Amino acid sequence: MQIQKTTDFKIESLGIQEQYVYDIEIEDTHNFFANTILVHNSNYLTFNKLFKHLGIKSHNENYDITKEALDVILDYENYLNNEITKYAQNEFNSKDSRFFFKREVIADKGFFITKKRYAVRVLDDEGKKVKKLKFKGIDIVRNSVPEKIKPMAKKWLECLVVERDRIKCNQILKEIYNRLKEMSIEDISFTINCSNMEKYTLNYNQITNRLGVKNDLDEFKMELHCPYHIRSAHAYNVIIKRLGLQSKYDLIHSGDKVKIIRVTEDNKYKIKVLAYKDKFPEEFKPLFKIDYDAIFDKIIFSMVERFYSIVGYEATRPTEAVHTDLFDFLA
Repeated sequence: MQIQKTTDFKIESLGIQEQYVYDIEIEDTHNFFANTILVHNSNYLTFNKLFKHLGIKSHNENYDITKEALDVILDYENYLNNEITKYAQNEFNSKDSRFFFKREVIADKGFFITKKRYAVRVLDDEGKKVKKLKFKGIDIVRNSVPEKIKPMAKKWLECLVVERDRIKCNQILKEIYNRLKEMSIEDISFTINCSNMEKYTLNYNQITNRLGVKNDLDEFKMELHCPYHIRSAHAYNVIIKRLGLQSKYDLIHSGDKVKIIRVTEDNKYKIKVLAYKDKFPEEFKPLFKIDYDAIFDKIIFSMVERFYSIVGYEATRPTEAVHTDLFDFLA
């Protein structure tokens, strides 16, 4: 086989997509062979029932893992390694199986949504004493969550995982909502790469020829299946031109990084999402109202609903009338 150089290829940015990324896996397990390579992931086991049966505690009042609990966990680790070695010998006639189980963390509380989406409080990290929240696949780490909101979102998650106090959790949500409304437009926007604009953008002549200009909003029309951030960037350019602000603000071009903000639809342009570069134009502020409720729903409340459904809590927005039952009132 000969290897030849070529220039017949194209490199282009796909931008940042608001989608989950999943690892390869097979049903019911994360451990399997692919091209003779063992692909594996961590698995969590609960020792709670076993500890209760043996009458031992997992940790003391200082959150140190007890010696009794560590001994049980170590016995289980040794058992797994002995059995996997026997399995390799019996099934593959291997004297050096290279299979090995090793404990990573010990957590006292937590819950799981689905595979690779969980939150736990870790007290022991590979033999080192810690007391921290570990989470994976949780929405609060996404780019769409403002950096100044992430610490408060983590505080809410820790309250839910550790304390399971619905009243306190809802109070933190209310604080997040109020804090969100106090933040600058730039702080509650999220950044995304605006690539391939030319693929979706129609110029005004194309609109006239293909669609027919019927009203003042036709200039905002885009190609079918246009991504929302491209659509909002195009809307920004149209408005900047209409207001004659090209000399003050740069237009958005393909490949630019832009900020995305949600606005209420009662503006004269009938748009719900708007892009801009670096600084939200002062001239836009009288034209658009920031849709804080939509922002809160998108970045926080959608996550709250999923977690609350697991623990059996009713999810209510801070702006909604909250029904307080007798037990909550007395608490």
